[in-house]
Amino acid sequence: MGHTTIEERAIKLSAVKGYAAFVAVAVVLGAFAGAFVWAFFFLMNLGISFLWERVPSWLEAAGMPAVFYPLAFCTAGGLAIGFFQKKAGPYPKDMNEVMGEVKSTGRCDYGHMGASFFGALLPLLFGGSIGPEAGLTGVIPTECGCGGYIEQFKKLGSWEENDAYVPQPGDYIFYDWQDGTDYAATDNKGAPDHVGVVEKVSGQTITVIEGNMSGAVGRRTLKVNGRYIRGYGVPKYGGRAEGGSAAPGAKALAAVDKLAKLGVVNSPDYWRQAVTGGKVKYLDILLVKAAEKITKAGPRSSTPETGVAALVSAGVIDTPDYWLANYSTFPSLDALLRALGGAV
Repeated sequence: MGHTTIEERAIKLSAVKGYAAFVAVAVVLGAFAGAFVWAFFFLMNLGISFLWERVPSWLEAAGMPAVFYPLAFCTAGGLAIGFFQKKAGPYPKDMNEVMGEVKSTGRCDYGHMGASFFGALLPLLFGGSIGPEAGLTGVIPTECGCGGYIEQFKKLGSWEENDAYVPQPGDYIFYDWQDGTDYAATDNKGAPDHVGVVEKVSGQTITVIEGNMSGAVGRRTLKVNGRYIRGYGVPKYGGRAEGGSAAPGAKALAAVDKLAKLGVVNSPDYWRQAVTGGKVKYLDILLVKAAEKITKAGPRSSTPETGVAALVSAGVIDTPDYWLANYSTFPSLDALLRALGGAV
């Protein structure tokens, strides 16, 4: 009996040690992953600030026209990224490649983590994150996953569910690789797996340019209403560049100035910074549309909800759920909605 008790204790002790080791490894790996992600975003923000704010100001002070800087810098960035990929390989791998590796080998090779780190960082430094800063998120949403991307297009009223839609150059095409053989007669509503940008349409043939095609950028051709088409994101390019006169950010800043002169907003500098910093998605669209409707200040709406309802009635907002869900996520956004709602 005593021998059995010792064995039982040894088994229990071994189990406790195994559990403790598992927790310790999980904590260490979690801390490492958190530090890795923090370092990535820290370097990204530091690099973007240096390359797109400080360096242009220095060059402009030295006499270089600011208009030439983005072209020169993006060209240099493209060469740097191409050189990196030639030397290090097509990193980072896309999710399909990683999952395929895990399924076939039962593990994921972390030997190229450094290459993946810098392979992801370089495009962001050289303009890959320019959309929010340029005020383009009201035209082309920002999202990492295809499913979330579709939801963002829907919120903008820019989603085309019909697989048989004939796209235009610049439209976003989403794929579902599990589409059935009856694709021509059914509407694919499966989970999206991939996305590309329509380059041209000739008759019934669509040419798409895509990333992550065997680790590179490539082209794909398919037929209108072809297999695997999940649907289309249709950016409203014209709605944000009427007549090609003013940039979207400039129109939003002009809207802030108008609303300030009318007495609708009391802190124009604050809202200018919010617009130029991309702090609130779709804020630029809200301000531009509101400025088009408002001719004088009025008593503020009693709550953000009544303000949103008034803006919907005036045709300023067509996505009330977004504003109702997010007005508390940015300081004074609720007050802005009340002020605009009372003035329309």
